[in-house]
Amino acid sequence: MPVTNTESYEFQERKKCIEKMDHILTDLPEYCSRFLYHKLNGGKRIQPRTALAYAGDLSLFFYYLSNNSPACKNIPANEIPAEILDKLLIDDIEEYYRWLACYTREGKVYTNEPSAQKRKIASLSALYRYLMKKHYVDTNPCELMEFDRIEDKPIIALSDKEQERFLDSIGKPNRSETGEISARSEKIKENITLFRDLAIAYVFLGTGMRVSELVAINMDDMNLKERYFIITRKGGKHQQIYFGDDVAEMLELYLSESRPKMIPSKESVDYGALFLSLHHKRISVRQVENIIKDAAKDALGEKGAQNISCHKLRSTFGTRLLRGSNSIALVAEVLGHKDISTTKRRYSAVQNLDQAPQFVTVKPGVK
Repeated sequence: MPVTNTESYEFQERKKCIEKMDHILTDLPEYCSRFLYHKLNGGKRIQPRTALAYAGDLSLFFYYLSNNSPACKNIPANEIPAEILDKLLIDDIEEYYRWLACYTREGKVYTNEPSAQKRKIASLSALYRYLMKKHYVDTNPCELMEFDRIEDKPIIALSDKEQERFLDSIGKPNRSETGEISARSEKIKENITLFRDLAIAYVFLGTGMRVSELVAINMDDMNLKERYFIITRKGGKHQQIYFGDDVAEMLELYLSESRPKMIPSKESVDYGALFLSLHHKRISVRQVENIIKDAAKDALGEKGAQNISCHKLRSTFGTRLLRGSNSIALVAEVLGHKDISTTKRRYSAVQNLDQAPQFVTVKPGVK
């Protein structure tokens, strides 16, 4: 299997996450820095994006302590000693859990669903486990927490008709309040980005990859003749995933009609990126999300578009693949789920598995 050529992009993303994490750590006790860099560089390494999420969760906890705990009165968050954590009881952690549901920070009100509350307690518990190993604390009160079972949200997938309307809406030029199409919109949408946006939608619906995986793809990671990409999954694992003729045809249109107008200079780190922006750079996650949202609004209206995202296109692919193959194992492999129980749990409600087409096509009904 060829080796992917996305190191430069991955390095940029890793650097950004670590810089953001370091900025957060300046307001946290020094032992939090040691904990997170141990997680980044230890035997079971986590990804920088995960470490950044840990940092955000811990920042919130120490903010809570410095503003709500009598023991931390007049103590800056970054000076709270580990001895104070060692004195916290299960009652203190439960009180923090309840606070997480709705709190005010710097004049802004925030809310968390039970799943987010549980994740923040898990981040805190990981810190406690590290501190116990290093003999900073003797107990981990987080382990005594009991959570109600959180039911998985139902899979939201586009119906065949919704999928067709969604694809038809891709690349439609913006109109003014009078219904007129601006000259700039026509130039951009019809002559430059139309086939790019369609290719992005086709890749989502034809492979089920994540948006982070899509933007990371380089030209060298794609084999149009053999119909596959080599993508970098969560955890840095490289995986070869295949796509059908419909995806290949749209990619060829993009490569011939749109991408040549967006190519950066050869000196740019983005020169080899597959999907580019009008600024002659690798397209960003936010730009891709906006492309999908705009098309969803046009196809399904404001209300219908609220449930459509890049991840929902991934769910649409997974649902159709399960119906077509009747194989949870295949869906887990293609979607890159490390644990097949995740796939079983999320797709348990998918019905009509006996109505199996031979493979998943992007345009419903096309064989």
